[in-house]
Amino acid sequence: MPATIQDFDAYLNRTGKYGRVQRQKLLYAVQHFSVYCDGGFLAFDSPCFADKLGPVFPDLGKNRKGNPANLDARQKWLCDAVLKEIGHLSGKALADRSHKLYPEWQLARNRGNKRIYYRDIRQNLTPFLAF
Repeated sequence: MPATIQDFDAYLNRTGKYGRVQRQKLLYAVQHFSVYCDGGFLAFDSPCFADKLGPVFPDLGKNRKGNPANLDARQKWLCDAVLKEIGHLSGKALADRSHKLYPEWQLARNRGNKRIYYRDIRQNLTPFLAF
């Protein structure tokens, strides 16, 4: 069974130090980085929407416990790379960063349904904005 968004969240937040906004933004960074590093593949299958604070995954709010052991070595590496680079940022700083670095967020905000599509991430991806 493939790893779920809850599994990724459990791995990222295994210390329990991240708040709701931080967790959403870190998960989006993992998703974005996966598209860049893994030949355009998403890390997990979960719809993403453009909220006023940046990208959000409604599935994260569902009461399902994740298991970090469900991630393979590559998935853990993606998470660790994101945490190393931006894991120290506050929720507000991560939200501000989302607004500046993810053009697909703005595209979705301007669209009626606010869904961030995989194709939008792929089209706007550059090596310097991998996550």
